[in-house]
Amino acid sequence: MRYCDVEKDVLNNMFNQEEDPASQVSDSYPANLSQELFQSGQKAHAILKLILNGDEMATSFLLFNLISKVYQRSPEGLALGHLNINLTSMTPQQAKYVKLFLSKVLPVHMNLNLTIESLSEMRFQPRKNYDTNQMEAGLFQMLDGTNVICDETNI
Repeated sequence: MRYCDVEKDVLNNMFNQEEDPASQVSDSYPANLSQELFQSGQKAHAILKLILNGDEMATSFLLFNLISKVYQRSPEGLALGHLNINLTSMTPQQAKYVKLFLSKVLPVHMNLNLTIESLSEMRFQPRKNYDTNQMEAGLFQMLDGTNVICDETNI
């Protein structure tokens, strides 16, 4: 299977390589920055398109999600600027590859595998432990810019 000059073997090699990305920077880095950024965007688009079985719209929205960020909050608490998406009809294999790709690309991310048991047992918000008189962290206490991936394929 081949989309946009990226073969499935390239995808497998990307996820299996362990070398340092800093060692791949060329000597003429500042001169070629614009070209390298454009090529990197094209490669990311092609890889995601391959993972999502050629779905151009899902690929574009996933990339838009990755580059979006909150730039303002309204007085009511509404976050402006961030694009939340929900990719449906994915196979567990596709979900695995999307999570693997995003874990390689994003600096801070959280994989949340949702099942009926985990939904009833997980604590998402902080609560106070009155025995120790301390707050206990919840799952949704995270750094700014954390990308949360909710995998609902197991429900």
